[in-house]
Amino acid sequence: MPRTRFEILATLTLCASAVAGGSSENVLLVIDPASPVSLYVGNYYRAARSIPDRNVVYFAPNPGHYASFKDATQLAFLGALENQGVADHIDYVVLTPGIGFQMSASGLVTDGCSPVTRFSTTAPFALARAYASVPVGTSSTTTNQYASTSSNALAFDANQAYANGAAVTNGTRYFLSAMLGYDGALGNTVPEILALIDNSVVADESHPTGTFYMCQTTDSARSGPRHGLYPAVTSAIQALGFGAQHLMAVLPPNSSTCTGIMTGWADPLIDTTLFTFLPGAFADHLTSYAATFDTSSQTKMSRWIAKGASGTSGTVEEPCNYAGKFPTARLHLYYAQGASLGEAWYRSLGFAPFQVLFTGDPLTRPFAHLPQPTLVGLPASPVSGTIALTPSATTPHPTAAIASFELLVDGVSFGTTSPGHDFALDTTRLADGWHEVRLLAFDDTAVKSTGHFVGSFVSANHARTVSMSLSATSGSLTQQFGVTLAASGAAVSTIDVLQGGRVVASSANASAVVGVFGRTLGSGLSRLQARARFVDGTSATSAPIQIDVSTVDGPAIGNAPIVFSYTKRARNDSVAVIELPATFDDPLANALWNVSGPPSQGTLLMPSANAPYRFVKPSVGALGTDSLTFSVTTPSGSSVSAIATIVWEAPVVCTAPANYCAATVNSTGLPATMGWFGSTRFAENAFGLSAYNLPVSTLGIYFYGDTAVQIPFGNGVRCVDGALQRLAVLQADSFGSVNLLLDFNAPPFASGPGAIGVSSTKRFQFWLRDVLAGGSNFNLTDGLAVTFCP
Repeated sequence: MPRTRFEILATLTLCASAVAGGSSENVLLVIDPASPVSLYVGNYYRAARSIPDRNVVYFAPNPGHYASFKDATQLAFLGALENQGVADHIDYVVLTPGIGFQMSASGLVTDGCSPVTRFSTTAPFALARAYASVPVGTSSTTTNQYASTSSNALAFDANQAYANGAAVTNGTRYFLSAMLGYDGALGNTVPEILALIDNSVVADESHPTGTFYMCQTTDSARSGPRHGLYPAVTSAIQALGFGAQHLMAVLPPNSSTCTGIMTGWADPLIDTTLFTFLPGAFADHLTSYAATFDTSSQTKMSRWIAKGASGTSGTVEEPCNYAGKFPTARLHLYYAQGASLGEAWYRSLGFAPFQVLFTGDPLTRPFAHLPQPTLVGLPASPVSGTIALTPSATTPHPTAAIASFELLVDGVSFGTTSPGHDFALDTTRLADGWHEVRLLAFDDTAVKSTGHFVGSFVSANHARTVSMSLSATSGSLTQQFGVTLAASGAAVSTIDVLQGGRVVASSANASAVVGVFGRTLGSGLSRLQARARFVDGTSATSAPIQIDVSTVDGPAIGNAPIVFSYTKRARNDSVAVIELPATFDDPLANALWNVSGPPSQGTLLMPSANAPYRFVKPSVGALGTDSLTFSVTTPSGSSVSAIATIVWEAPVVCTAPANYCAATVNSTGLPATMGWFGSTRFAENAFGLSAYNLPVSTLGIYFYGDTAVQIPFGNGVRCVDGALQRLAVLQADSFGSVNLLLDFNAPPFASGPGAIGVSSTKRFQFWLRDVLAGGSNFNLTDGLAVTFCP
């Protein structure tokens, strides 16, 4: 019996795109703009990991209660993914310190041993797609569907569903969520967290020669749930060529060099035992209060970080010793296979992580073999129109090959392709000015090790320009940095100064000097960029400038805050994070943001007075211009009012392909039918054609054109006309089906009369030989009309 389109989809869509493997392009970094510690560590991590500016969002991730999180913060988080244009490739959510380690969540999750009254700060982000709201009565032993009882590592993809440790069509989706460190009482100092970041970055691809220690102790309650796997995991790691040892001890002996430690003990003497961690190590001890930082009972997991580990985990309240609430020894085996630390940790965690906190750098990949990509064709001078970019890569892996490439421009995915094919980049879709280009190369291993190339180019299609210069590129928190802006080419609407994904200053003039205090940017390395928007709808971007703000503080000079009016474009189907840009040198904790004029087409979900942003939920049907009026008060005075103009925009809707023009019956007794799989989004480059109800093993060709017709042809009907393009001869399989994955970057789709582009509509059909039917000895399927969206 012929396969349906849905059966074909189930077998083919898993290879239609490649956005996994653990690189900085897959991270959403969440920074609390009202926390100096969050700003400092967030700035440091962004620079150290070269995270794209678009992948940084600014809001407080922990409202203190899960009810507030799911009603506001979670909606803003998911909305930020859509509004930033990164929802299709974000796998990791990384939180900074300065935000607390837990949030209240009584009465939701049931446990037969001890009440669940808290979630870790990271857990609701990990589960944001699994639960719109965690239902009352959810079991604390709910399975983590990405977890596996096998010994095989598997690349994680937040856009992929999982069940029983395998990628499936219908299952549960997650994010990998981590906090870089907890800096409160009994936590880590900021210097310790910064050292963790440094050690984690240098660990990548280092293939450390230390030893994984599996420590079996006499504490059966804490060691027993995990030590049963120690012998097999130790042997498996050794078989990979790495050091591993199963010890009957609480900790490794003095002078040991460790790439990982797993133990079960309430109070291990982590600080005083003289073992050493190599960069990239993970360590933990199964005990009730390792991440319960508001009690001094038991050794805290922060001591592993102070000792030099890149990651650790523990529970934020009494969990009981369910094995599934803690990572198993397989974590170290997955890690040794080249998985990122975040992937290895989450794949080894049997239950959904309601009470479990992961701190450290989830991107760390000491055992990976990272591909080394290059991109040929980046122009040195300004360009216009469509340019061809040729990707290539090598891999140091002894047996792997390069499977695919992904192109990102300014953090937005512009599609994937396979080796041997070019990218055709239409620069008319971009603002004039500077653009960052990233090429990701994925290998064909199970962990999809990913390497990246970063470059830039300047586009010039509309004769628009914007420039930016700084009065200084380094200074203190209380220093005001002058930013000189100038735009030309058309009447200016606004010029914004961007830090990551937020506006920190703005001007409505074609030339201006604005000031931004170091306090606003936070300590550490930042990148500022100017973006000009013109009245005619065009725009331009400047090259970014790096600025280094020290931790040096001082008294405020006593000037009132300065606020900036600006325009924010947001989707009308998602909650938007609306920043309220202001700058001053008073401490952030002493500032109050007042909204005197809420938006008329939306609802404020986040009214907190000390937050330099608001979450706005658009009303049904919101469209066009809206506004939010705000001001700021500090001990030094009050600002004038400013307006955040919100432009609500309907998202681009991809209409489903439609069959038309009925086919006639062929020798199978059925009419041959067109189908499709993958995505009609042009940027994803993951669209495929299917034809079924064909004679088994028959030959035929796909062809396409611009026009729909209905003309008798052979034994059937021709449904396509207008600049016809014929593709290669294909043979039907034993089910009577033919499948073809298109590559928009390859001929004839990339250019010329057969070019497929954004908003283009093409009509496809399959011609098939049918000797058994007699007559003209050939027939055709029906037609399939496809409109490709961005």
